[in-house]
Amino acid sequence: MKREVFDDLWDKADKEHSSQGNNSFTFKHHLFAVLDDELKEQQQPQLTIPKSIADKLDKFIKTDFESLGHEDWWIQENGLIEWFSKTPNCYIKDAYLAGKAIGVTLVKVVEG
Repeated sequence: MKREVFDDLWDKADKEHSSQGNNSFTFKHHLFAVLDDELKEQQQPQLTIPKSIADKLDKFIKTDFESLGHEDWWIQENGLIEWFSKTPNCYIKDAYLAGKAIGVTLVKVVEG
């Protein structure tokens, strides 16, 4: 973070702290809150996956392969093998599925 940006954030936290009569939080808490807001606003690198692929992966998760057959057959039949074979798509697929499994968004779904 550039020094000027930090100085501006410091001033903002100081003003917020002073405006609340210095009684609700310590200055450090105000500074961390302002820094947290600033970091959330900065654009972070993000993995993306086309919606058409995400929809197929969502269907893949719900498929009972014990009654249907082998997973590789399903992947091939649903046109995913071409997309998976392109690096880093196979890793993005794994991150998407892992996020689904633990209930967090690790990969952003985009139109396509």
